[in-house]
Amino acid sequence: MVATLGEVIDKVKLHGERIAPIFGDRTWIFTELARSSDRVADGLVGLDVRPGDRVSIFDVISFEWVSAYYGAAKVGVVLCPLSSMPTLNELRYTVGDAGARVVIASADKADALRSLNDDRIIDHAVTWVSDRVADMHHLDARLRADGGPFCDQPRAPADPAVIAYTSEMTGRPKGAA
Repeated sequence: MVATLGEVIDKVKLHGERIAPIFGDRTWIFTELARSSDRVADGLVGLDVRPGDRVSIFDVISFEWVSAYYGAAKVGVVLCPLSSMPTLNELRYTVGDAGARVVIASADKADALRSLNDDRIIDHAVTWVSDRVADMHHLDARLRADGGPFCDQPRAPADPAVIAYTSEMTGRPKGAA
């Protein structure tokens, strides 16, 4: 039995070489997903992200998104997933309301991330390992040299794991833990 979201991905490692998520024509095995989420966790710790901090993921669901989700969960953060297509005002409001310190996204979100970073709404704008964008943190620049397994940070079962936001249909988005 697992107690936290961060432990879920460690349990799926038991499936080893079986196919994990499939996105388009790309497939990954469970051990790759576990390693990738360890790398994300390392990158976040390198940015001084700690258990209880809030981290947003801003993109369409992909392998990188899933890796970021579980890597952040291993650190013990409160995950605040974002819509992949908010307006800049919706993005600014949701990230600010959630109190996210870090937003992880793909390179095509760089302009929006810069705006959040420049206005000090967030502490760090981070792009996926494979993307390089000027003025952004890159997860691969913060990894441990040995690349070994990440030791999940303990969280109490009553601690919030995710804050999900509604759409802006009837006013400002509302977060539910």
